[in-house]
Amino acid sequence: MIAELRRIVKGEGFLEAYLEDTTTLIGTFEGKRLEKLYPGWDRGISLRKMEGEDVRFGYTNVLDKKGIEDLTTRVFGYSRAVSLPEGKKGGFDGLDKLLSFLKELHEELWGRPFVRQVTLSFGASLKKMWVVNSKGVEVFEERPYFTCIVNLVGERNGNVETFRESYGGTMRVEEVEEDRIHGLFVGALDKLDALLSALPAPKGPMAVVISGQAGGTMIHEAVGHGLEADLVYKGVSVYRGKLGKEVASRVVTVVDDPTIPKMRGSYRYDDEGTPSRRNVLIENGVLKGYLSDLKHLDKVEGALPGNGRRESYRHIPIPRMSNTFVERGSSDPEDIVRSVERGLLVRKMGGGQVNTVNGDFVFEVMEGYIIEKGKVGDMVKGATLLGNGPKVLVDIDMVGNDLGFSIGTCGKDGQGVPVSDGQPTLRIPEILVGGKG
Repeated sequence: MIAELRRIVKGEGFLEAYLEDTTTLIGTFEGKRLEKLYPGWDRGISLRKMEGEDVRFGYTNVLDKKGIEDLTTRVFGYSRAVSLPEGKKGGFDGLDKLLSFLKELHEELWGRPFVRQVTLSFGASLKKMWVVNSKGVEVFEERPYFTCIVNLVGERNGNVETFRESYGGTMRVEEVEEDRIHGLFVGALDKLDALLSALPAPKGPMAVVISGQAGGTMIHEAVGHGLEADLVYKGVSVYRGKLGKEVASRVVTVVDDPTIPKMRGSYRYDDEGTPSRRNVLIENGVLKGYLSDLKHLDKVEGALPGNGRRESYRHIPIPRMSNTFVERGSSDPEDIVRSVERGLLVRKMGGGQVNTVNGDFVFEVMEGYIIEKGKVGDMVKGATLLGNGPKVLVDIDMVGNDLGFSIGTCGKDGQGVPVSDGQPTLRIPEILVGGKG
């Protein structure tokens, strides 16, 4: 395959060919049975030509000589009638065993009297990608992905609440940790049970401790996007012009690392064929660099390579996060909680909105608890965190020696890519909490 792609990009300037072959399987258990099971297969190629600010891009899933000839003529301005070897739809080992486990788990999750709805969905895929460009890049990589998500709805005395839990990473079906999924999802039932009896969260400025269990949703949204080189180049990042300056508390180090095995945002090469690497973005409070693709690598001072990502062959690569997290600190998480006279402990984040230009954010708290005199108290519901990402980074004054991750699919410019976000337990001395209490 590499030889055929090499022929396609044999020309002047920067020319790139990206070929992708992806097998997928998506299923949903609902109504106490397997409601949907969708297999899929997609194969296609995209071409890109870059000359300064001018970028030409096109794609096709017609991979015979005529399809490739039409595409090369349209994007590169010359004809290459190259025939690519036929692809082959893949399968998933261990699928029957996995389906049996998920069916039993789904039935178990219905076993509490307060449960009104259980939606258990999963997705498995195997993406094969080839990247060849006129500058000598020639790479191939296989990326297996698996995700499993449960959405629970409960009701008690007319009070309806929801809770969500997820599991996933770059792993094959036969590598799925069934015991871990069981523990997470049954634990979600206990959280939903407590939420149905929870009191409204208090509101106003207060100390907030974000547990390592919460994952790094806030860091990803409120900080991470502002550290992507295209937003810096366009002037819509609050971190533009701050390279080498102190932008966070000295106890804060922020890293993006796609080399961590089996994490959802991991890869050996990015989608432009650049080898993955651990990129330190903020070190002891000082801004060290920005995540970049090839297009912005020479245009933004401090741009770091290895984060050019795309959803599929239908999308152009852009700077994206992978596994983004705050590094472990030195404080014991229990000591961090004990240091708070009165505040809020966040163990799971919900959705939110962020303005990347100024860093202002609003985040929902899915699982939160009152802290009174250094002790964790009752669960509360309806809390939101309102603040500013750059200010929060500066205000953090204690960082735990633990580290937890959450998974997701990050959306940007109309395309989504798999990511993981992480953080240790963090203390923010004061932030505005919205609530009904």
